[in-house]
Amino acid sequence: MAADFDPEDKYSWYFGPLNREETNEILIPEKEPGVFLVRESQSIRGDFVLCVKEENKISHYIINKITNPAGITRFRIGDQEFSDIPSLLNFYKTHYLDTTSLIKPAKRAKYVAKFDFTGKDPEDLPFKKGDVLELISKDEKEWWTCRNSHGDVGQIPVPYVTKFDPNNPPIPSQRPISEPPGYIDPQKPSIKDITLPARALVIQQRIPNLYDKTQLKLEKGDIVLVTKMNSNGQWEGEINGRKGVFPFTHVRFTDNENNKSMEALFKNSEGPVFYEIVKWLDSDVDHLRLSGALAVGNFARNDDHCRKLVEEGVLDKLLSVLKNSDEEQITLRHAILSALRNLAIPVSNKQLLVQCGVLEAVMILTSSNVMAVVFKLLGVLRMLVDGQGNF
Repeated sequence: MAADFDPEDKYSWYFGPLNREETNEILIPEKEPGVFLVRESQSIRGDFVLCVKEENKISHYIINKITNPAGITRFRIGDQEFSDIPSLLNFYKTHYLDTTSLIKPAKRAKYVAKFDFTGKDPEDLPFKKGDVLELISKDEKEWWTCRNSHGDVGQIPVPYVTKFDPNNPPIPSQRPISEPPGYIDPQKPSIKDITLPARALVIQQRIPNLYDKTQLKLEKGDIVLVTKMNSNGQWEGEINGRKGVFPFTHVRFTDNENNKSMEALFKNSEGPVFYEIVKWLDSDVDHLRLSGALAVGNFARNDDHCRKLVEEGVLDKLLSVLKNSDEEQITLRHAILSALRNLAIPVSNKQLLVQCGVLEAVMILTSSNVMAVVFKLLGVLRMLVDGQGNF
């Protein structure tokens, strides 16, 4: 049988951090030899495993990621070396491994959305109730990487989906759906409780008429400083020095009642709780460093806090923890990148973060094989460069 797959389409064959047992569960039901997938090695960090359904067995071939003396990365399987994994897969389209060549990637698990999800970060994958999503990899307990029917890939919250049953096709949502029970999400405040100016997250892109200079262009994931809420639904605000009006339906407030509690704990960077949490970043205990990074991300809820956190040296501590982390500390890296993204929101902080070495620190993660980390990294880079032209 002729091979039927595109080696360059990583999302068709890469299954992320599976173990041997999970891999066998996927491949054993396959009837044809030559069905395969590529997963991360569980025993050698940075290596991969090519898993293939052969005539009477499931084979697991280790792919070693090596760097030669010239600093060039190669991928080795047996006595063969390749410049990248797509080249390796292309070779075994026409060459046998043991009893078969590679024919097609394994079928991916599918999940159906139970609720609408608009997304909060650039790396999120929005969807509607009833949408069927294809699982790419289970990066974290609560966040997976998935692909929709249009080929878009991003992060989804696990509580929003359930296993797809082909015998019971979903009915698409025709109306807004409430948040799923048990899912922890920032409280959505009542408009009357908002004190202006207040920050709001752009949840829908908006490209205004080119000739109307009063309208504010919105990109999903932007943070708008709302300065006035007009009764006609056209609000006024500012993004990185650009001022204008926009429809209120395109944003969601991020400031809420919890800010009052955070303000009390922060106390202009002099609160005892704040100082204790910052100490956690210097701890040798993994879960304390993680808690510290998550707390810093929560403290960075407004521009004043963000600027103060940088002035107090918290940025240096975050970068130190990041530089000393490894590929297995996925949740820790994700939390630090989230905190860095929040710190980069104020226009006045962007150049300062770059000058302090944030770019150099996070660019090391571009070689990460963990999609959750890579997506969050892209969010940090986007926030750093957004609005730099205003300086």
